[in-house]
This record gives sequence, structure tokens and C-alpha cells, in this order.
Amino acid sequence: MEDKGLFGKILAIVPGLAVMIGTLYVLRVYVEPWMKDAVVFGSKGWLVQVLSLNYILLSILTGMFYRNILFGGRIPAWAEEGFRTTRLFIKTGVIMLGSLYTFDKLLKVGGVAITLIVAFVFGTAIFVLWLGKRLGADRSVTATMAAACGVCGVSAAVATAPGV
Repeated sequence: MEDKGLFGKILAIVPGLAVMIGTLYVLRVYVEPWMKDAVVFGSKGWLVQVLSLNYILLSILTGMFYRNILFGGRIPAWAEEGFRTTRLFIKTGVIMLGSLYTFDKLLKVGGVAITLIVAFVFGTAIFVLWLGKRLGADRSVTATMAAACGVCGVSAAVATAPGV
């Protein structure tokens, strides 16, 4: 495999990243506002209120559409490197989501609440690890499920999956 250098790697990311950013822009600026104003089944904003569709969920669905329908199950070579950057964005998003809680806010909830939160997170993770071992599940799957159940669901699963 040929070493592209830093500039070549950055250049390889641009087409796929442009598709992702363009899609997100269209969904955020045009589709989501339209869904909030659309009258479906006689109710304005039904798509957003009942189905909880927002631009984040629509982005995930659009990505699934791109890969499975538009690209026939394989991402084209020109977009592959850019689409791979989604892991970086997801991990960064999880970190930013966690950073919303400052030390001051944690002190406001109190020691009992912090103890309960820590006990729940670690207790759930330990229970899932134990259950996975007991059921004979693969260790990497069990570890990913433990992170997902103990921390925050899908975001934690996606962030930990490459590591386990």
C-alpha cells in the first residue's frame, strides 16, 4: 500500500466528508423545518412530535440509505475514507455530550445522587459482563454491551466497539 502522506490522506477524506456535511446541511436547514410545518394525518408537526424525527436521526437513516440502497452495500472508493471519519465524529460527540456536566453541576446533585449514579453505571456494566460470561457470549460483544447498558446506550456502544 502506498503511503500518501498527510496531505494525501486529508485530500482522500474530502469527497466523503463533503457528502456527509452536505447531507447534514440539507437535513438540518430544509428537511427538519419542513417536517415541523408539514401537516400529516391532520396534525402539524406530526413527523417530529410522534415519530421523534430530527436531523440527527434522519442523518443516521440517510447514511443507511446511502450505504445499503444507493451504493448497493459497498461505499464507493472515492467516499470511503471520508465516511470512515464518522467514528471520529461519533466519539467526539460522546465526549462533548459528557463534557456538558461540570464539577459544579455534579456538586449540586449531591453525594447520594453521585453514589447512585456510579453504582448504577458500574453495577450495570459488571452485571452485563457476568451475564455475558454465564451465557457464553463473545467477550468483545459482552464488553460492548456492558458499556452500552452501563453508560448511555448506542453512543457508548459505538465508541467502545473499535476498542474491544
